[in-house]
Amino acid sequence: CPSMRELHIELNEVSELLDVAKEQYDEVLGIVQRHTVDTITWINDMAAQFGWVAELADGRVTNENVFSITTM
Repeated sequence: CPSMRELHIELNEVSELLDVAKEQYDEVLGIVQRHTVDTITWINDMAAQFGWVAELADGRVTNENVFSITTM
């Protein structure tokens, strides 16, 4: 049976490893969250800029609503 001192040393080592793993996890999670926000922003920007193409392809927009010709 290991002595109490050995068990405490092992417990401290495991605790330190868990702390390092948590720090690494938090860092990776932060990166993933930032990338997710950036991707959502990019998708929303693309939808705002090119959503009319999808509407036209789906038939939700009739041809007379696509172009507006004005005479000067």
